[in-house]
Amino acid sequence: MLGEATDGASSAEELRQELHELMRRLRIEHLKARETELLARAAHDPAALADYRRVQAERRALLEGEDAV
Repeated sequence: MLGEATDGASSAEELRQELHELMRRLRIEHLKARETELLARAAHDPAALADYRRVQAERRALLEGEDAV
């Protein structure tokens, strides 16, 4: 019976880690799309380049496994 509780806890932890990784990947994809959008805006709005650099740095940090926000 104790083994079943441990298995459940380990499964819950695995699910939590999987969800965390999925959310990280989704965030990276969102940031890629935002980078593309900001580069297009930069042609008319020089301030967009600063935003682009910030978004790019956040995406790179996530790719390296850091949780940058």
